[in-house]
Amino acid sequence: MRIFPARNCEHSSRTPGFTLIELLVVLALLSITLVMVMPALNGAFQSEREREILRISRLIRMIRNESVLTSRRHRILFDLPNNTYSVEWEDADGGFLTFDQPKNLRPHQIPKSLRMIEVLPGGQGARPIRDRPVYIMIDSSGFIDPFTLLLREGKAVHAIRVATLMGRIDRASGDELNPPRFSDDR
Repeated sequence: MRIFPARNCEHSSRTPGFTLIELLVVLALLSITLVMVMPALNGAFQSEREREILRISRLIRMIRNESVLTSRRHRILFDLPNNTYSVEWEDADGGFLTFDQPKNLRPHQIPKSLRMIEVLPGGQGARPIRDRPVYIMIDSSGFIDPFTLLLREGKAVHAIRVATLMGRIDRASGDELNPPRFSDDR
């Protein structure tokens, strides 16, 4: 019978370190964790301005889709003096009702650091509206009254432009605001 001497770490032929498989497993776990955490981190690093502009853009798209799917007109009220906006839908009698549910359709107060300063209706010769509430109509076919909403953050001015033909929504700020045209308007 052969007897083999016990091995200890000093006489091991294996060099210290990690195997490729161990490294791959750690990288896979880190990647999965990063994918799960990134959406939460994205919101934390966005400014109030970016969050609000993104919220308004998504709301317009959602209401446009809702109008087409329900064959019902909707409208968005930009209340410039109170710095709020809300969504209303047309009832069977032709009147408009304000949403109280779900949360993203309730009336919304824009953060104090950001101010709605004017709405530029898209029609020919239309004058900017600065001192009163403005309704933007969204037809049951998905047609949106074209408009540009100007927001001020400190001295910087930002815009959300909505075109009717394709329901396109553009965001602009600073030098991009001059001239206030859509790239698809010719």
